[in-house]
Amino acid sequence: LYNKGKTIRRTLDAIIGQTVGNIEIVVVDDGSTDGSAEIVEEVRDSRIRLIRQLNSGVSQARNNGVRQSRCDLIAFIDADDEWTPVHLENILKASNRFPRCGIYATNYSVVMPDGSLRHPRFHELQPEDGFCLIRNYFKTSKTSSVLSCSSIALTREVFLRIGGFPVTETVKEDHCLYAQDRK
Repeated sequence: LYNKGKTIRRTLDAIIGQTVGNIEIVVVDDGSTDGSAEIVEEVRDSRIRLIRQLNSGVSQARNNGVRQSRCDLIAFIDADDEWTPVHLENILKASNRFPRCGIYATNYSVVMPDGSLRHPRFHELQPEDGFCLIRNYFKTSKTSSVLSCSSIALTREVFLRIGGFPVTETVKEDHCLYAQDRK
């Protein structure tokens, strides 16, 4: 959360409205100056935990949120994004179907400046019962990234093994995370 006072309530409502209720909600305020953190404090939900830090950038905020969390499967959402009500349910279904994977994702849409929706298509993926295994991130992401930070969840083990989001990157830091060596 960084200066997203106009959208943070909508984002929290999308999280609270998930069909999966047993979740931990960690909001990291990255030094907002627009009252965003106060909006989070107004939301009465015992699952929400607000962590404040000096402005350190999105990667540091995400890494701090993971360190402060207690769950083994960690989903991310930016403070100006929304999830469909079944997002976490679908992540859990994928996790149960493919327990040896370390990262899970749902499809996503992008709201364009004119308000229209763009739905990335990945023709090389072959869904089976609604699921796909991505064997080559780079090949699959030729035209659009198959992963979006607000559509993914990682296991804590994989997140810690790859070292989290690179704090030295200020653009496309999430793509750097996906592309890290996972040996």
